Amino acid sequence: MEYAFLVQTRDLPHRLPGESGDRQGEFIAETLMELCAPLENSLDSLDNGGWRVLSHDVMQANGTLIVSFLICRDRRP
Repeated sequence: MEYAFLVQTRDLPHRLPGESGDRQGEFIAETLMELCAPLENSLDSLDNGGWRVLSHDVMQANGTLIVSFLICRDRRP
């Protein structure tokens, strides 16, 4: 197998004082949906295709949402 990482970032909206974390959770869910559809389509053309998403991770740092995808494919001869 061959493995690679793809990383996408998005700025998180600023939370207003007293605002619940629900809006931020909704933003994260919407962002994941927004990133996944184009990602699946682009994997077919990335480095001669054959890639699929094996796993992902979501992290927040300094007001930024960081989403990393571990992708894999069968080793090419």
